[in-house]
Amino acid sequence: MRELVNLFREVQPTILALPDPLDKHPDHRAAGLFALLAVDEWAGEGAKPPGTMPRLLAYLVHWPAWPPGWDAPPPGDSAKATLTLPANLPRRGLDQAVLLLGDDEMAGKRAAMAKYGSQQEEMPSFLAAFMRRTEPFSVLTAKDAKNIDQEIERQIAPGGTTVGTPSADRQK
Repeated sequence: MRELVNLFREVQPTILALPDPLDKHPDHRAAGLFALLAVDEWAGEGAKPPGTMPRLLAYLVHWPAWPPGWDAPPPGDSAKATLTLPANLPRRGLDQAVLLLGDDEMAGKRAAMAKYGSQQEEMPSFLAAFMRRTEPFSVLTAKDAKNIDQEIERQIAPGGTTVGTPSADRQK
């Protein structure tokens, strides 16, 4: 985590995209939690001017029956279809945001996806379902980063909630 915090110090990001802590894949979920822990440590240093907390955009990859078209070859030009977050993803009181991709960004996205050769062989329809001009995000807050250590403890404690399921107080 120290290296990630050092990177934040050096770069002073204004926007951070990170895996959604509710992602159903354990590695993605862990990476999202780890990133929030690092953001909290960095933000708590007090070396930044007030109001410089980066915008935290949480992206989702693994969720049941999502994204649309994950289980079938994409029709024609599926890039024109809008990708939205799943309706059954808990909102957690968070705003949502969508970034629109231009032609150059779509070309970069295609090139990046092509780098995942083994995954392209194993799950081409799943990856193709993400080839859209829209990138949906949940907008996390400084409070989400500040309370993430408590949420992790709550989830791993005996009788705690299951990892990836928001506790009742986070759903308010």
